[in-house]
Amino acid sequence: MPAGRAVAGGDEVVTARTTISDVGDLVFPADPSGNVVGAMRYDDAAD
Repeated sequence: MPAGRAVAGGDEVVTARTTISDVGDLVFPADPSGNVVGAMRYDDAAD
């Protein structure tokens, strides 16, 4: 998941990974300047 790579690169996780049923996982990291971005990993088994 991108959150682990973000923290290793000096970023901060603003919102912990959240699982959305039948969709996938969502996380919001922020870079060292405070810019927040959303990252989504979709569940291939979802309809």
